Parts: sequence; structure tokens; C-alpha cells
Amino acid sequence: MRKIIYLFGAGARCNSLPTADGMPKAMGSQYGFIQYNITTNENGNIQTHQPTSEMLEYVEDLKWLMNASKNHASVDTLAKKLSITGNSNDLYKLKNVLSAFLSIEQYLKKIDFRYDAFLASMLNNPHSMPEHISILSWNYDTQIETAFQFYCNQSNVINAQSALGVYQKSDYNRRGAGFSQGFGVFKVNGSSFLCKKNETRLITTYISHNNLNMFDAINEACKNYVHFKHQQSLYMHGLSFAWEPETESSDTFIESRNWEPETASSDTIIEAAKKHVREAEILVIIGYSFPFFNRDIDRQLLGVVGMPFLKKIYFQDPNANEIIESFSSIRNDISANSMIPIFGCKQFFLPYEL
Repeated sequence: MRKIIYLFGAGARCNSLPTADGMPKAMGSQYGFIQYNITTNENGNIQTHQPTSEMLEYVEDLKWLMNASKNHASVDTLAKKLSITGNSNDLYKLKNVLSAFLSIEQYLKKIDFRYDAFLASMLNNPHSMPEHISILSWNYDTQIETAFQFYCNQSNVINAQSALGVYQKSDYNRRGAGFSQGFGVFKVNGSSFLCKKNETRLITTYISHNNLNMFDAINEACKNYVHFKHQQSLYMHGLSFAWEPETESSDTFIESRNWEPETASSDTIIEAAKKHVREAEILVIIGYSFPFFNRDIDRQLLGVVGMPFLKKIYFQDPNANEIIESFSSIRNDISANSMIPIFGCKQFFLPYEL
């Protein structure tokens, strides 16, 4: 069967989480909700809770990120600026705030329903995605693995990541790094969780369970946020932008999954992803606009060398024609007839080649 690659951008989560343009507004809404109007439904009664000290500390930092991101094209742009200028403390703060924000927002808004429909269409059984498909994702949320959690009956999203075959800088396994066959999700920006740097190597999420009431879930996320904030030397972020170098994170997370060092590849996540996408003939791009500072990696993965056998591309986005024009900066060897806009976005597009 033809090898098909899906590429997910921020538009692939827009029914649950904000895209880059909507991030400051969504942060402002969450700030107001937690500070002034947090409620939870218990036994049919609506109760209003006073925010805890951890909640108040979190929302003040959320306000900082909201205001700072308003002055930049996106949160990602601000993150790269902090990296270039060597402001590691604020970069850690940005990742911590952003991860907590996304965790809370996802809990409040739930999963973009299109992931559930996509998995239901693709899965043959709880442990078998099609071997001829792989996914590249620029998203650092946990939408797809959380949706998969309800299919594979895993107790937490970390186990669901492993069961699904999610690979990133921090924890891609030898199947993802060493072989080009089989399904895989390659998250080039990582995921919004943290890992202890000590000998336990424990991976920690901001919200531990899917069945907490609203107040308890937000309270847990804010408590974890404050703990991570004041214990920076003990933790490293799973959210690691694609343009950041891979340092100790790979070794740390490999040990956290009890993989043998001699079996773990030294490849970067980009090199591992290249092996999976090389045979691609069909590319389905969902909600991704090809921003300039991702261009180098996009060219590595999607260019003539990265996908030498690519024959057809589907662009699913309300502004698909503009995306097609942007794609010309990545490669110009695909004929116009083979670059097909898909404007409807009610479900993730399933090409007839499946």
C-alpha cells in the first residue's frame, strides 16, 4: 500500500485549543475564569470556589505570558527570542506556563472531536494502527494520545503515548528510531509534561486523571505548576521546541522507560522521523501554515531529499490555497494538479488512497 504521512499543525486542535492567533485571548479568558469565576458541578449544584494561593500565582504568570505574547507573532516566536538571547529562566517559565495553560484548557474544552473520529476510522483493534501511515506533529498538546487513551484503556496519558507509538526528543523508542516501517507519531516539539532529573526519572503530567471535577483538576494543575516553578533544577520539560538542540533529554527519558541504553538509537527525533517519512507518496497537511522559523526542519522532512517519492499532497485548511502557496518555499517540484485544497474541516481528511 502507498505510504501516507499526516502532518498536524495547530489547526488540527482548533475545536479544543487555540491556534497561535487566538492564544492571548484564550489565556485572558482562562485568567478571568480561574481568578474570578471558577465553578464546579457536584451533585447537580453549582458551587463557586475561591481560588487557592497556587491558582493566584499561576494566573499572574499566565498574565505575564499573555502580555508578552501579544507583542510577538506567536508564543513560539517569543520562545525562540528567549532562546536566542540566552534567557533560559524565562524560557523555562514560558514552557511551564504554556504547559499548564494547555493542560487546563484541554481539560475544560475536552478533546477535539475529530481525533476520536480519526482513530475510530483508522484502528483495526486497540493496538493496531495501519502500518503504512505515520504522523508528523508540530503540536505540543496531548490531544491525540488523550483521545487514544479511551481506546486502549490505559490509566494515564503517558502510557497511552507509549501504546500508540508517540516518539519525541525525549522518549522515542528503538522501533521509531531504528526502523522505517510501522505506524508512529513524531512530535517534533515534544509534549506538555515534565520529568524529574534524579534517578527516578519520573514523568509528570499537570493533571493526573480524566475524572476529576473541574475545581480539583485546575487546582492540581496549578499546584504542579508552582512546584515545577520553584524546583527548576529538578525538572526538565517534555515540551522542547524543534529548533532547540537535543541535549540530556534523550538519555533521561530513555532511562525513564527502562529501555536498555545499548538498544536506544543516538538519532535525533528529526533523523528518526526521516526514516519513517522517506517512502511517503501521499502527504495530508492539516491546519499547518509553514511558519518561517520551522522552514529548515520542514525542508528536511518534506523536501525532495526527505520525501523523494512524494506524488500528491492534500491541504486541509479554510485557507488551503494560501497554504499551498506557502508550501512552494519547501519544494516546487510537485505539479499544481497534485496539490489539492480541502476546505471542509469537520473531520480530518481521509484520502481515497487509504
